[in-house]
Amino acid sequence: MLSPKEKIIAVFRNNVQGKKEETDAENPCHDGRGGHWLERQMGIAANNHNAPDILGYEMKNDTTSKTSFGDWSPDIAVFKKPKLMTREEFLFVFGKPNPEKDNRYSWSGEPVPKINQFNKQTILTTIIYVIAIVVAIIVTYIFNKLFSEKNIRIERKKLIDELSIKVTYLRRIAFHIRGLYEIWKINGKNIKTIIEKNYPNLTYHEFRNNLNYDQFEKINEDISDIIGQSYLALKGLENNEESINFFSEFNPKNYSLQEIINFREFTSSFWYLLDKTDEHVINFNKENKHWLNFIEDLYFKILKRKIDKVNFRNDIKELFAYFENEIYDKFYYLTELNKKRIPFILELSMTNLFNYIIILMCSLFFLITNYSLDFEFRITIILVSLFFSNTIDLILIIYVSLNKELEINEILKF
Repeated sequence: MLSPKEKIIAVFRNNVQGKKEETDAENPCHDGRGGHWLERQMGIAANNHNAPDILGYEMKNDTTSKTSFGDWSPDIAVFKKPKLMTREEFLFVFGKPNPEKDNRYSWSGEPVPKINQFNKQTILTTIIYVIAIVVAIIVTYIFNKLFSEKNIRIERKKLIDELSIKVTYLRRIAFHIRGLYEIWKINGKNIKTIIEKNYPNLTYHEFRNNLNYDQFEKINEDISDIIGQSYLALKGLENNEESINFFSEFNPKNYSLQEIINFREFTSSFWYLLDKTDEHVINFNKENKHWLNFIEDLYFKILKRKIDKVNFRNDIKELFAYFENEIYDKFYYLTELNKKRIPFILELSMTNLFNYIIILMCSLFFLITNYSLDFEFRITIILVSLFFSNTIDLILIIYVSLNKELEINEILKF
């Protein structure tokens, strides 16, 4: 049994192929006379219907050399079975209410795209579609940058913690040196006793900055100038630490930038005393070896080598110089980086994202509301202008961001 396609081919070969159209009896002014002859040969009555011409196929003869048979009906139609939606639903989604006709929905006029005419619906829909894509890209970029920045700060924090532990060890050394007794006996008086007894609340900064001339001269004479200052500096290094955790091996500590600045000043003061004096001042050999063991252990933890007991004083001086010249600079630099706000380029991106969201919300609002044509035209022009302005801003941000991404910051290796 022949299929519909094979039947059409058989009829065509028998009745049309190789034959010349006979249209002499037709009206010579009628352009469709050739088509009518073809329809008669194929057994089709002349018609102007959209339904298939023969056996479910449509016949087209738009050229002088070819005749085409085909099924040009859509695979899926909105209103044919199975229905995708009713006519009422279609009008509600794609149409627009007409205020002059009791808000009756119609798919004519403004909802239908126009050529060379203002169409709010098309313009705002395009803006909304583009912004939705751009916003998704920006959000993805921002979160990727935030995760990347977080990972960088985590790695930096590991270095900060290593330096923080060293600083804490130095502060413990300061505590033990200040707690010694014999080394503070100088020229017949004990500086430690004088300060703790007569000036128990005096601090390093108060002594240097908050005293009038007479007060400063009196106290300075009592505490023997730089010797007393260095004692107050060691006291400052302790930073009023009274917690037992200060002496715990596991004591994670986050120091502020101001604390790092202060510690550097205190460290410099004690180093200056050791550098400008000899063993007649601060002579560790006067002390019981038992009390020096605490300092030796902490020294080893910092530098991973034992202190030279013969040159004990000089090694302590070099230790304080090491912190002043190397540790505090790195410590401050890394801590400052980790305390900074999010990168400026991210702030710009978030601002740009916020602007797009505002434009998107406004576009949605004016898309579903109706006003006079003149007002809608003005609002649309404003939204389009804002869209292009923000897009230009985004292009500039991308340009700056690309250059920034290629920068390699300093890498500090310890």
